[in-house]
Amino acid sequence: MKTMTTAQWNLYKELELISPDVEMPNSSGNRLRRIWEYCLTLLFRASPKNYEPQVWQSLDASGNTWWYAYNPIDGNTMCLSSEEEVMIWLDEFHSFRSL
Repeated sequence: MKTMTTAQWNLYKELELISPDVEMPNSSGNRLRRIWEYCLTLLFRASPKNYEPQVWQSLDASGNTWWYAYNPIDGNTMCLSSEEEVMIWLDEFHSFRSL
């Protein structure tokens, strides 16, 4: 396996918009810390639109209206029986995100 020089690593970081604080692979340092920094970099590059809740309604065979609310942060979908429950859920979602 070919070893990357420091100059090559610095150019790569610049082109890929990697934080200057990230160490070159195979260099001394905590591997878990580098993985964590990489994950944070991906998280902060993500579009804020990816973190907006999604809400939709559906009718069942009996004609009852059901509301569904998707939380993109934890990947869970809630099934709610009224628009009021949806509004409460949205308030809680936005309150949690602002912490």
